[in-house]
Amino acid sequence: MNEPDRSPERLFVYECKGPGYPRLDPASKSYLGLWPEPPFYYLFFSGEAAEAVSSWLDRHPSFRMTGTYHIEYNQWREPLVSSHRVGPFSISTGPGARDRPGSGGAIELRLNPGLVFGSGLHPTTRGCLLAIAEFSARYPIRNAIDLGTGTGILAIACALIGVRKIIAVDCNPLAARIARENVRINAVEGAVDVVAAADPAVFRSPMDLLIMNIEWPVQKKILENMDLDAFKMLILSGFFRSDPLEWHRGFPGSHRILSQLTIEDWTTLVLKACPDDRDEKRTFGP
Repeated sequence: MNEPDRSPERLFVYECKGPGYPRLDPASKSYLGLWPEPPFYYLFFSGEAAEAVSSWLDRHPSFRMTGTYHIEYNQWREPLVSSHRVGPFSISTGPGARDRPGSGGAIELRLNPGLVFGSGLHPTTRGCLLAIAEFSARYPIRNAIDLGTGTGILAIACALIGVRKIIAVDCNPLAARIARENVRINAVEGAVDVVAAADPAVFRSPMDLLIMNIEWPVQKKILENMDLDAFKMLILSGFFRSDPLEWHRGFPGSHRILSQLTIEDWTTLVLKACPDDRDEKRTFGP
């Protein structure tokens, strides 16, 4: 499957329910990808695909179709802009991003989000980008893991500022496919390894940096079940400033909040393991 040169005008979505992950993709040129929300699975097409879905269901007898939706593409995903600046990064988004001229003096990050969210416009993404830029300059970061990578934007940003090895993880295979394409567009294949995995606990090696920009309920579960002592620094976002600060109880005693930034009521936190007493907690950003 290849990402189309232009975004489709309409999306044809077929909701199916079944056990486990489907083994095969539908045989259709208009097939865009699968969005898993077990036990429901959403097949995305750029055109009418009832016949292809019917054949796909024949090959997956334990699945059944539970709904169909026809929506405008722009109703599905956040608006795209040709380019925007976040800290030192100049981000070009949308189909054709790789061919747009860069802006002088900036770190160029080119991105085709496809059906996946993560163009750098959301306040949590902007907060994480600013944190990555600032704290990679202040502390040595050789390797990192980005959980819930989406389009791969944060992992790619790490590679562009010199982090040598980044594991970009997402439980959604459609997101992983888009992230791999964006890694290729930015020519950082040697630094970023994209992995589709549902359980982040499979990655047990110590790392310099853990990044999580995902919704709070999922993040909370991960924090409760992950050995955070394996990470020297944490960049966390995805929760409102007004959310109960339950997350603090999930942190090991060896970490403390180093800095924080709130953009449009969304907060990004930076934590450091075993901080030197000379480190001062401060806000960051533009």
